[in-house]
Amino acid sequence: MDDKIEIPISADHKKLLNEKVKDDIIDSDIDRAVSTVASKEGKNYIYLDPLELEILIGIICFTANHEENNSKLVNKLDKLSDHLEKYLD
Repeated sequence: MDDKIEIPISADHKKLLNEKVKDDIIDSDIDRAVSTVASKEGKNYIYLDPLELEILIGIICFTANHEENNSKLVNKLDKLSDHLEKYLD
């Protein structure tokens, strides 16, 4: 198993994950990571290994595809996906 990546996320991203994406997550490890976002020195972090991160990004894209009538939400999901993708490099 790969080491976990420490990924900073904003309060808005945390809220988006918990309110809009969480219901589409079926992997228990990813669900646990989303549910237990850690706070450290006033910042939020999510911890995922590279495969979990790829899966979460896919879930975010899936959620966005099913919200096509809500362009504001799709834009927020796209920004979250773009932010997370930076940590795959």
